[in-house]
Amino acid sequence: MKKILALVLALVMTLALVACGKTDDKTNNDATADGDAAATGWTPNSNITVIVPYSAGGTTDLSVRGVTGAIDTSVLPSGVNVVVDNVAGGSGLVGITQFANSANDGYTVGIINCDFIMNMALGNTELRYDQFTPVGCVMNDGNIVFVSASAPYDTYEEFIAYAKEKGSATIGDAGAGSVQAVVTAVAANKLGAPLTSVHYDDAGAAVLGVVSGEVDAVCCSSVTAAAQYEAGNLKPLATSGAERMSTFPDVPTMAECFPTELGDMNIPVWVFLAVRNDTDPAIVDYLTDMFSKAICTDAYAAVREQFYLCDNNENYLTTDKAYEFWASQYEDYQYAVSLLNN
Repeated sequence: MKKILALVLALVMTLALVACGKTDDKTNNDATADGDAAATGWTPNSNITVIVPYSAGGTTDLSVRGVTGAIDTSVLPSGVNVVVDNVAGGSGLVGITQFANSANDGYTVGIINCDFIMNMALGNTELRYDQFTPVGCVMNDGNIVFVSASAPYDTYEEFIAYAKEKGSATIGDAGAGSVQAVVTAVAANKLGAPLTSVHYDDAGAAVLGVVSGEVDAVCCSSVTAAAQYEAGNLKPLATSGAERMSTFPDVPTMAECFPTELGDMNIPVWVFLAVRNDTDPAIVDYLTDMFSKAICTDAYAAVREQFYLCDNNENYLTTDKAYEFWASQYEDYQYAVSLLNN
């Protein structure tokens, strides 16, 4: 029987290139640090906009801003910047649709992430991942179930027991098409627990829902919860990945907590920067070089540390391997959806 979303983080790292700054034949133009623009054959002459399909302050927004903020300005012509435009709505589909309908001139970069592939599996969009070309892998981590620091349970097992005893427990997420919503749905299904998803416009709002007492828990990445966790307002109970996160080594996986029911649980949260697949290869090369170098900087490493992201993001996937990863995720999400519908 096929495992629930059993494409583990190790697969991503196996597919990834072995070191920062190295690219495959499609992206390597033998560019030097002093001559990148000339080597690629394309140089932007106006601002490059990255459409983030969520409100400011969420997982995707903060991680993408961490990368764009780490771009070495010397690789850009004077007066040219990389700016973020938040276009929220529809569990990310409003912004992704706007990105898909933008010009293929290199001045609009979009996001392909786990929520988009999940929306494909749910039948919520006619867009397909092969309409886009990746130019950088920003992050890939597990989701975490956080509860209020004052909650009367300290483990995921106790939380599930509380939900069953009370007859209901609410878990906030970033929207109906988000992978976090599916984490809750699969757990409820497999554990026979009365877990109710509460869909917010973004993960940041869901985190505040826990702090304010609107919901009992939130399923999100460490990025969104970092500030409230640091403030002592949240405590983590379990992660949705196949392995414990190095940044939360004492927090068990959901599979560890319920090995019989959730032994196959592995639902990661990941984010790619991308362009339309009909973009000129010279533009793809320039953007891939620029973003991959930013992902490998000490500045972005500091962002990862600030947001408790695992130190596994400095490498990025080649186009072909990214497609393999996206295709595998889509297949696994379809399987998860079929479980929920039966």
